[in-house]
Amino acid sequence: MNGPTRGASPQGRQGSVQFPPAFHAVLVSLFLAWTSLSTRVPEFGRLLAVCFPPARLRRWGFVSLALAGGLHAVSGATAPAFASPLDVQVQVGTSFGYRIAINQAWPLNKFDASPLPPGLTVNKRFGSISGKPTQIGTNSITLMASQDDNPDRTLTGTLVLRVIAGPAPPLFQTDPTNVVALAGDTVVFSSEAVGAGTISYQWYRGSVFFGRFFLGPAIPDATAATFTIAPAGPNDAGWYVVKASNAAGTNQSQPAQLSMILPPDIYSQPSDTTVHEGMPVSLFVGADGGAELNIQWRKDGVPVAGATNAFYGATQAARSMAGVYDAVLDNAAGHAVSDKATIRIVNPLVPRLVLGATGEPTLGFETIPGGYYTIYYSETIDGDWTYLADVSAVGTNSTRAVGSSRPIRYFRVGAN
Repeated sequence: MNGPTRGASPQGRQGSVQFPPAFHAVLVSLFLAWTSLSTRVPEFGRLLAVCFPPARLRRWGFVSLALAGGLHAVSGATAPAFASPLDVQVQVGTSFGYRIAINQAWPLNKFDASPLPPGLTVNKRFGSISGKPTQIGTNSITLMASQDDNPDRTLTGTLVLRVIAGPAPPLFQTDPTNVVALAGDTVVFSSEAVGAGTISYQWYRGSVFFGRFFLGPAIPDATAATFTIAPAGPNDAGWYVVKASNAAGTNQSQPAQLSMILPPDIYSQPSDTTVHEGMPVSLFVGADGGAELNIQWRKDGVPVAGATNAFYGATQAARSMAGVYDAVLDNAAGHAVSDKATIRIVNPLVPRLVLGATGEPTLGFETIPGGYYTIYYSETIDGDWTYLADVSAVGTNSTRAVGSSRPIRYFRVGAN
């Protein structure tokens, strides 16, 4: 009969069950999985208490339980953090995509990222950043991921986004801008493009039709980032554009317009006019000189208040309007004076009904030589007027027979 094992107490031999080390490892794994579920689902916790009461745990070995609990405490202590990389780089002008992700199983539904470099946008519902960055540099972007704005389930951090130059066509950081100049000025168009390797430039003339730009011929020797015209003249007015190229390709800037301010150029002079008092009267001067062209009409050398448009006149001429007129035009480039034009005002156009030499009713009225008149009639003073005849005036008085079979007829005369 074998004797007792050295170092073992009688109680140990009689009341303990000895398990091999492999059993403890299996027990630890089971406890890790089960206790992890019990922290999430209460039913698993209650089931664990039923299946493994304290007395049974003591019989199976407290070391296994303690080890399992210790490992479970370590595995459940993972702090919330971003799972997506927080230091990334992208080449300027190329497509970029990034998804905000964390190391927790939270049902996230709100995201943000700011400030973003030009060319990128964030989808605040799904946490994606996309686009093509247009500016080289290092950007510190604050990320936010949240479940319903719950402070306990909101995570913030910093994404370092480095936008670098790469093997891509040059990207314009500065486009040329519109210029307004006088003849003789020095005009400078400027641009700036960034990209990998050596960048070359070429300037072009162009044209715009219905809002669309059409590229014209290349300008000889215009191969720098800036293009200078000195001195600028009328023929230099128009549209300009520059192309920037490197080994990867070519990009074109936005077009810019050169507008030349030229001295006023009168292409339509005012002319003499004679009208009846109370009839419409007008003078007109036509001139080129740009949007900043100023016009001032003068009567007998004195400026007329408020007469600052290409047209001057009135719907009813007054005798006080009779006189000699001219127009003074000026802009930043110079000034011009129109030819003189005379306004003559004659008596009002008042027809008279008399009997002719044969006793026939005749309409007589004062006229302007060379003028054209139209006679109308009506059966009632407030009725519809009907055309009767045209009269071309030779002298200062005209007549027209207007015989009628009706006892009453009304007449009126209009000047054309």
